Amino acid sequence: MGWLIGLCVGNSFVEHFEPVYLDDLSQLSHWRSMLYRFARNGAIIGLAIGVVVITTINNKLLSQRVMSLYKKGRTDPKDIAHVLDESEKQIQRVINKLAKKGEISMAEFK
Repeated sequence: MGWLIGLCVGNSFVEHFEPVYLDDLSQLSHWRSMLYRFARNGAIIGLAIGVVVITTINNKLLSQRVMSLYKKGRTDPKDIAHVLDESEKQIQRVINKLAKKGEISMAEFK
């Protein structure tokens, strides 16, 4: 039964689409390299997307940690940087971003 279905599907495919014929075996390497290029490009695109997603998540988590420490009363950027083991410049950028959004008050930071 499967053989008959395969034959019918194959005949229908040949009627509607032009079949691909290989002139010689040298064309096999072309198709093989096409698969390799597809896999390599897919991996590169996946890596780029992954880096962007991880960076976004890390920035969001850092903002949340800074906000949490701010709510606990820590307002010194040096102290927050020490607690979170981040650079003071990075913490200052996060503080500025949170202040720009109106989530914290810059007047409270030293």
